[in-house]
Amino acid sequence: MKKITLLLVLAIAFSCENKNKNKEEEKKDILEEKVEEKKPEKFVIELTMRMDNSDGFRLFANGVFINNNRTMNINITEQISKSDNFEPVTLDLPESIRPDYEVGIALGSKEEKTIEFQQAKISYGDIEFLVSPDKMEEYFYFSKDINYNAENGTIKTQKVNGRHDPIMYLRKNVVDKFNL
Repeated sequence: MKKITLLLVLAIAFSCENKNKNKEEEKKDILEEKVEEKKPEKFVIELTMRMDNSDGFRLFANGVFINNNRTMNINITEQISKSDNFEPVTLDLPESIRPDYEVGIALGSKEEKTIEFQQAKISYGDIEFLVSPDKMEEYFYFSKDINYNAENGTIKTQKVNGRHDPIMYLRKNVVDKFNL
């Protein structure tokens, strides 16, 4: 009887020790999985900026390849509020939509405005560019409705021929870096 009791106690002790080891191994596996996770395949432009008038910004991607030689144009509109302090404004495309051809941001056509940039972040998955105001023209080109001052990162929009349609276009060489 003493031998059976001793065997049971040893069996319980070893099984508890194995459970603790298994729990520790599981924790290590979970931590390794978290480290290996990639960022979602999502195209995002985040502008840290302030603006003197509220308006609707529109992120667009034209000529996005779908399949079987078909393409589509995507437009995402975001209402942006007037702000006195620098705030991040995030404009993004739906997940797994990779821009192929033309990408731009229409800065709203309600009224003329002044926008001051602190930085821009352009990303898709693990590819990311941080753009300071003095480098903005290396990543974007501007429609004729925009006067851009690289020294202080300020955009002033204006009417041209009675129309107000300010657009920042992402340069083609930047778009191509997301399609490697």
